[in-house]
Amino acid sequence: PTVLSHPQYSRWDFSRLLAKPWFTTLLANLSDFIRWWEVLFPLLLCQRHSRTLCILIGVLFHLALLLIMHLRLFPIIMLVLYATLLPNAWFRKKLVKRD
Repeated sequence: PTVLSHPQYSRWDFSRLLAKPWFTTLLANLSDFIRWWEVLFPLLLCQRHSRTLCILIGVLFHLALLLIMHLRLFPIIMLVLYATLLPNAWFRKKLVKRD
């Protein structure tokens, strides 16, 4: 059983897809990928060349959680927290008006 088959957490009925082997294989691969991403997140974030990709994966993951699962405010809070990982220069360029 998967969390996608639980009516309290899943927004839609995935029972038909869960009966298909390709879908369960996809879920297993995505689960492994996300597990490694979560473990390696601090290290990837510290590396200049992997920081943007690491943040992008996190944003996509939490957007997916927001779209397919009932997790109250968790995905929204996590998406807002990603803003703390953006450089100050980004905020200066986007938010400060120059006269």
